[in-house]
Amino acid sequence: MAALGNEHGVHVLTNFETSWYASVRETKRIIDSGEAGTPTRYIFRHGHKGPIEIGCSEEFVDWLADPRFNGGGAIVDFGCYGANIMTWIMDNQPPTSVHATTQQLKPDLYPDVDDNATIVLTYPSATAVIQASWAWTHDNKEMDVHATKMSIHAAKWDALEVRLPDQPRKQFPPPPKPGHLHDEWTYFRSLIRGECEIDPLSSIENNLIVAQILDAAIESARTGKSIKLEP
Repeated sequence: MAALGNEHGVHVLTNFETSWYASVRETKRIIDSGEAGTPTRYIFRHGHKGPIEIGCSEEFVDWLADPRFNGGGAIVDFGCYGANIMTWIMDNQPPTSVHATTQQLKPDLYPDVDDNATIVLTYPSATAVIQASWAWTHDNKEMDVHATKMSIHAAKWDALEVRLPDQPRKQFPPPPKPGHLHDEWTYFRSLIRGECEIDPLSSIENNLIVAQILDAAIESARTGKSIKLEP
């Protein structure tokens, strides 16, 4: 898809819900500004009760819970969010290694795929832990960044908090997003009309690395070994 898109001048974009969270974008701004100091640990929690439990269509569940089509269960369905955001934060630098474990907490519902996964990404100066699950008690899309000067908690949409050393959390409302990033349809229209550049979160360059991370995670969970990635 990437090769064909490049050959024919066609945009290949990936749309993640979290790409439209002002909290996520403000978190990267804080990191890039140096206000947080040096980030050393990132934690991503993404998922929900499970596709059957939340009422997804039978057709979608059949695809999602078939490893031939989806590639895995929760490890792919929700591991992709943390991999996407972390790749963006790291300016498309892939991790040096990937280690993952998976579980089947509800084998009666999902007999062929995992419904609970943990992926650990190692970088030269930081670690990311991606917790992907179909076994949360609630819809869960949030991230924590732990740095030398502060911690940042970014939850859904505009929910953002910062915490200075030995201080309680404080709400930190993010600024509005740029107009062309208001939502996926506004962005898509603006990009097709040539009114904006490709957003890194949806770029094919980012998502080729995401696919590489998820492939390595599936292999790691299968073999029980860490997978080294080429720079």
